[in-house]
Amino acid sequence: MADGDPEEFAIEASAPIGPSAETEGTNAARFAVLGALTTPVPGVLGGAIGPVAEADMLDRLGLGRLVEPVYQGLQSSDDTLSMESSFLLEYRDTWQQGGAREAAWAELAEGGQWRARLMLLAAGTCSELERESVTAAVALHGVVRESTGWDEDRRAPWDLRLFSRWRDWDAVLPWANPLSPMGDGFLEEMDAGPLPPTTVPWDGPRWREASNTLLGAALEEDTPAYLLTELDWLALRRIWLGLRSPDVVTRELAHSANLRAATAVTDAPGDPVGPTGDGTDTVRRGPGGPGDPSGPGGAGGSGGSGPAPRPPGIGADLATMIHGTFAWKGDWWYPSGDFHAYIKHPHRPRLYDGGMEYSWSGAYSLRQRETAGDRFLRWTQGASPTGLGTVFAHSYGGEVAARAINRGAKVRELVLLSAPVNQHHIAAIAHVDRVVDIRLDFDLVLWLAAAHQRMATDPKVRTLVIPGGFWRHGATHDPGLWARKGIAAQVDL
Repeated sequence: MADGDPEEFAIEASAPIGPSAETEGTNAARFAVLGALTTPVPGVLGGAIGPVAEADMLDRLGLGRLVEPVYQGLQSSDDTLSMESSFLLEYRDTWQQGGAREAAWAELAEGGQWRARLMLLAAGTCSELERESVTAAVALHGVVRESTGWDEDRRAPWDLRLFSRWRDWDAVLPWANPLSPMGDGFLEEMDAGPLPPTTVPWDGPRWREASNTLLGAALEEDTPAYLLTELDWLALRRIWLGLRSPDVVTRELAHSANLRAATAVTDAPGDPVGPTGDGTDTVRRGPGGPGDPSGPGGAGGSGGSGPAPRPPGIGADLATMIHGTFAWKGDWWYPSGDFHAYIKHPHRPRLYDGGMEYSWSGAYSLRQRETAGDRFLRWTQGASPTGLGTVFAHSYGGEVAARAINRGAKVRELVLLSAPVNQHHIAAIAHVDRVVDIRLDFDLVLWLAAAHQRMATDPKVRTLVIPGGFWRHGATHDPGLWARKGIAAQVDL
């Protein structure tokens, strides 16, 4: 992702759900977390709160009641989505009167009722606040598209009624996507770095009025199947606008829709990379299981874990950095870049600056990450036949590094910065002296990606979770934040 101020915001469990500049960060975090929730697994707290959260995460957002056993009768995403759609349709006569957002929040926060999630995300998408609106849209899109009730064989039928509704959308929101929102791949046309070729300034009141009007009309007569189709249109149009926003944070959040798709793709079974050797993802969190923050390698919500001491003599070894998705257009990882300079003096004086710095495409693609891992292996062999000391890797750059390590790259220490975790990271632990896992307490991008955010419990893993909320996924490579929080000292860099 692109460089920039990480923009910290406070997380307040008691913050009102209504749209407000003062609570936009908390509400965006609520939307992102709700979008990452998975179908509950009876008796397993980790199943109820998904692959990315600690036990108190929902409490800190005012959603603690959602971990109660109220869900145990729900066995699949079909059950949950059908229930959520039906609940939203109950408001067909009152949507235009307002108050849906507050009503949904009361159901979720006070009643612990999962059924109100879809309604809250729909209402959040209609917000006039740019960042929380696009956050809710990405979450809504992910919830609808990842449910088993939404696949190519089960979409609403294409009849004249639906075509007429689509025409209504184009008439009322002509600026919000001239392309077909149902077309695959339209999210992939831009990156979150420099401004897109054509920006669309945000008009919050106009979006709020138009989206609420059209969604209200859809609710008047639609069945759940039609409703899901129109909710996805709403979300995709909002994401399309987000991709063209002059605000880099909004563009980054919009691109999380691509990250969610990338996170969902894993290697084919049989790829011998994980502890089980079957290529499956082994880090879904459950009590006592891999990634459980109650264990010695977990984070417990804030602060750091130990011991995992600094490998002796590591500062004298050659080190390097790997950027994440599309961050090759930034320069934080490049010689003379701000984070490169911060780490080189005095922490890793042999941080590579030899003129042939490693870079990769940063594309949202499993194949691209696989290719990047192979090429990083070759780069390490040429840069230092005896191996590297430390590799600093941000976001999906962590997977690139892990793939190379698992294929034989000699690396003593892997420093992960806001890395979504999969089987490659877990397998790499066995091949290095230490893993330092630095991440944000509330990383909106990774929440929206529904990514695993904790490394496995292991004596070699040292975890530091930076408390608070941050608008920028790249906050973990911000030298100002490192200096303010004393991160280098906390992880014994």
